Amino acid sequence: MRGLVVLFNLLPGLVNIITGLLMFISAKRMAESGANSFMIAATMTMWALFYALTAFGLGFVLTKRNAVRVLLTGQTVLLVSLLGLMLVPGVTAQYFWLAGTGIGTATFFTAFQAVVKLFGKEEYALESVVRKTAVYTMSWSFGLATGPLLAAFVWGLFSPENGWRYCYAITVGMVLFNIVSLTLMNRFVKARLAELGEADGKPASPVIPPEQAGLPDLIIASWGAAILSGSVVAMMRTQIPDYCTNVLKWDTYKQGIILALISYAQAFAGLACWKARTWQYRPWVFGITAAGGICALAVFLFSQSWSAYLISALLLGIFYGVFYFTSTFHALINPEKSARYAAGNETIVGMTSTLAPVLAGLSAMWFGASFPFVLGIALLAGAALFFLWRTLSVKGAVRRTGQ
Repeated sequence: MRGLVVLFNLLPGLVNIITGLLMFISAKRMAESGANSFMIAATMTMWALFYALTAFGLGFVLTKRNAVRVLLTGQTVLLVSLLGLMLVPGVTAQYFWLAGTGIGTATFFTAFQAVVKLFGKEEYALESVVRKTAVYTMSWSFGLATGPLLAAFVWGLFSPENGWRYCYAITVGMVLFNIVSLTLMNRFVKARLAELGEADGKPASPVIPPEQAGLPDLIIASWGAAILSGSVVAMMRTQIPDYCTNVLKWDTYKQGIILALISYAQAFAGLACWKARTWQYRPWVFGITAAGGICALAVFLFSQSWSAYLISALLLGIFYGVFYFTSTFHALINPEKSARYAAGNETIVGMTSTLAPVLAGLSAMWFGASFPFVLGIALLAGAALFFLWRTLSVKGAVRRTGQ
């Protein structure tokens, strides 16, 4: 049983390897075709738009009992889309298939969060939710960092004309592996639901441990901070490569190391939250790491030192890891609304990924190449202040639980 749980926890990493890889390849192929900056940015926008719409729609229908069927349906859509990207050579045809990848990946991450708590012995125990959230954050973050590196490595081994096809062939194999794993997961989830008395389709009343009965619902604080922080994440995905290429004139490998370092720091920061108890209900950890992210963006703005950028990449990645852990935790900890809250989280991911890169590009055109960093500093400060404001009243509730 433990082996199955480990296998299931690897799946978010695999899906985000696919996501990171296809984002890199689709944008690079479009750029090599001579397309303008708008068409290049639109590859991510197309994926993000359908990601947001799918996640939002799933919020109305998703339950623990239908989550694995939804997962299998989404992986089928992702498989067909990846085959299309591999077999259809036209660069503009990518937009159609990228819409399908948005549907498939949104379906996975929204539905997976609905059942991830079942992997623990005690579904709603605070410690169990914390550990599952930490592992989940590490898994998908590590995958997102690895995808572009894998694409660059495999593409570089083969011809520039067709190497990208081999990359997509690898992702097709990953999806087939996911489908087999999800078939096993379906049996596991059915057994867990039967154990919890929910196999007949009627949800059992969740048994909430006393230690967390008095903890408040902080999803509004989490969502507000996520909108602002998630916008910074999406902006930096396009801003850092753009700024380092056109202003700092750095080599591609330096840019790749910085971007990978951010994502790997995010992964291990999320895993480091394994032993968290109730600091998620207080603003100080989020605020301190947000301050580190603000310092990182300030270095990006004022420094031209690669060493300084490396240190700043670590700080920014640590904030990302804490932010994503906090956001996921507050969606999963609520026994009755976790599926809806998870859908809300993924809708925010899609929404910010759709709008924020465009905002960064337009602000750079209007106010100068460095302005998106200024905007990012303001957004992170706003996220920290919003989370502080919404959690100030929680101190008494947390203290009453004895945590």
